[in-house]
Amino acid sequence: MPRPIWHYQRGISRTARDIMRLRTAGISEVSPPLARLLRVQSELITSLGVKIPRPMTLLLRLIGLSPGEISLWHDAEGGWFTEARARPGARPIYHYVDDATAIAIIKGELTHEAFEALSLPDPYVGD
Repeated sequence: MPRPIWHYQRGISRTARDIMRLRTAGISEVSPPLARLLRVQSELITSLGVKIPRPMTLLLRLIGLSPGEISLWHDAEGGWFTEARARPGARPIYHYVDDATAIAIIKGELTHEAFEALSLPDPYVGD
């Protein structure tokens, strides 16, 4: 029978507390006790499942691009990406974009041709 989630959460918080105590006491991370605690904490987090939020920020949403819309997002790990819809209610098409394209979107200098290119899905290139 699998253990309940609270069992892992309690273990993670206890190991975090003990790790902080050892670090405050000046114990090096390469010392066997602290290294063992770090391994145990890693195993507990892995068994629970990694649930680290990725900060993503919506910077701009342009509506009325005859008839589509485009949203510019910034992903802290991946960079700029767009969410384009050819028309309201259509499925979103995502593209990572470079800084120059992101700046053009922010300044409102996105051309209709660029919007059309961002509204098309990437072609699949198989093996």
